[in-house]
Amino acid sequence: MAACGEPEPLGIPAPAGGEWITKDAAYRSGVTTGSFAPLTHGHCYYELSGPALGETDLPLLVLVHGFSVPSFIWDPTFEEAVRRGRPVLRLDLYGRGHSSNPDVAYDVDLFAGQVLELLDHLGVDGPVDLAGLSMGGPVVIRVAALEPGRIRTLVLVSPGSFSPGDGAAPDPTPPTPEQVERFEAEVLATWAEGQAADFFDPGAFPDWTERCRPWARHEGFARALLSTWSSSRPLEEEHRSIQAANYPVHMVWGRQDGVVVYEQARALVEERVPRAEVHLFDACGHLPQMEHPIPFGELLFDRILNR
Repeated sequence: MAACGEPEPLGIPAPAGGEWITKDAAYRSGVTTGSFAPLTHGHCYYELSGPALGETDLPLLVLVHGFSVPSFIWDPTFEEAVRRGRPVLRLDLYGRGHSSNPDVAYDVDLFAGQVLELLDHLGVDGPVDLAGLSMGGPVVIRVAALEPGRIRTLVLVSPGSFSPGDGAAPDPTPPTPEQVERFEAEVLATWAEGQAADFFDPGAFPDWTERCRPWARHEGFARALLSTWSSSRPLEEEHRSIQAANYPVHMVWGRQDGVVVYEQARALVEERVPRAEVHLFDACGHLPQMEHPIPFGELLFDRILNR
């Protein structure tokens, strides 16, 4: 069995390279972790754990991953929530992990709609604790702007949309086959190896490349990444919205984050969401929940959510 929702071998011989796995019904039948929800734009893979929602007063914690690595990137936090007896949900955004790769524009509205539709599918109507990592930051910001009454706490971990130039030139035009082919050759071929750069100390995660590599084999992955990148837009209005809301906003950053550099984002954070409480981790890159799982868990569960 694949751990934490990672791909099963499926018995399919791999060709020399590129994308080759179609996430159809046969594929989904071979996934032995989590569940699938049939939503508007395809099947959404998710894992829901902890006490049943009707059997606890604790709010649901929803974890949204970032640009390319799917929901297993939240492993330490998900497992800690289960250990603490909290209901917790994580999902793979469209185009990533086990979820469908629809032929649509991969913009923030697609992902925010996916999160909200999944909550509706699961019958979750009460306020949730919503956490977004990296590109998941803009996603949960958009969710919170659309449905502020569904948010109890908003947690942004190394969030995008605050750095200068973020979303400056949105273009929802579908990538051409030539662009996809070039992206596969120039970027996707070494995408898995590049993920180690997210860490302050990559040596502490020697298996990370191999954990990431299988996800790039899915047909449509390159197109999804390209479309997400080009469809990114400024979120100034949404930033103002969460500033005006009445739920707490927390931001967590690694001081040595080289992907979303805090010092470059700081000015916009302070200008647009000055009420946000910022928490910084030393000796930490882009993934504080993985690099410092124990103090991150203590911060999240004992300080931020324990109210």
